[in-house]
Amino acid sequence: MSEFKNFDAEYLKTLCVPKDIFDYVCTAIGEYYKARGFKFTKSPRKMISWKSEKLSHCLVFGTSGTNVLPESVWLEINAANWVIGKEKEGALRFMFERLKPREGQTDRIVIGFDGSERHYGLKENENPCITMAKGCNIYALDEKGFENIIKYTDRLIETMNSLDTSEGIEKYLHGIPDYVYCYVLDDIKTKDYIYDIRGLEECTAEEVFEDLIKRYGEAIDWEPVAFSNKTLVAELKSEIGENDPLYSEEIYAVAKRGSRDDVLFVTDNENDTDIYRIYHLTYSKTNTEGFPRYKEFKGIKEVKQYIVNEFMRENENE
Repeated sequence: MSEFKNFDAEYLKTLCVPKDIFDYVCTAIGEYYKARGFKFTKSPRKMISWKSEKLSHCLVFGTSGTNVLPESVWLEINAANWVIGKEKEGALRFMFERLKPREGQTDRIVIGFDGSERHYGLKENENPCITMAKGCNIYALDEKGFENIIKYTDRLIETMNSLDTSEGIEKYLHGIPDYVYCYVLDDIKTKDYIYDIRGLEECTAEEVFEDLIKRYGEAIDWEPVAFSNKTLVAELKSEIGENDPLYSEEIYAVAKRGSRDDVLFVTDNENDTDIYRIYHLTYSKTNTEGFPRYKEFKGIKEVKQYIVNEFMRENENE
């Protein structure tokens, strides 16, 4: 008996509406993975989802709006990943398929839904760009074709799960061309995740605020401040006074909030690591004890998470 008990090629041949064919094949794939511990969702979009140690994953099934019988019914499998606990920040930018090579680039392997590997211009000891075909025609699909879709999906799941480890990240980054590497790292949340897994240094404050503004626009209400700006530093020192240990330290203003008197400053501690503080300036030299108030952060990523959380909280009803 076939292990694909939810797929019947003979029954599929009786279907004559593209949507029915698409729904049947997607359901067969979904039920196959559901029996193996994955979650299968039928509505509003058909997808399978699961979690690894650090990431939430899903594979969403899609089709074409121009399916034509008796020639073609298109199936696409689109991958997405989120950091567990940070789903509201949006999906990471990992790409696994449909990677167009740069002009003149030929060193690549394309893995098809049919299980084949097409090699282009490979030389000995090269690290090729590995791409996946992403879609296939499922009209008149037979059991062998269905098996190859499962094998393709298994490879994709294995790759997505490997992104939990530094070895998996390294293998992934070596398997994509330079322009895709730049696209992936252009997204701050993806870059943060990769750097965390690889144990590398975190993003700069400038990159963090550029990303916040790119994603939330003016609504984020924060803007970077040039490190050469001494006005805000002078105001802070006048408010904290000479008795504050921070007074004699080298301090830089990093960013300020437009609608409030909140300013982010950075200095370093005795371990030569950056310490960030958001001060609520009072513009008064006669502050009582405990003012100006501040929040302290151990790194720029903590600052970013705080700003995003505050933004979400203030706009949760909009």
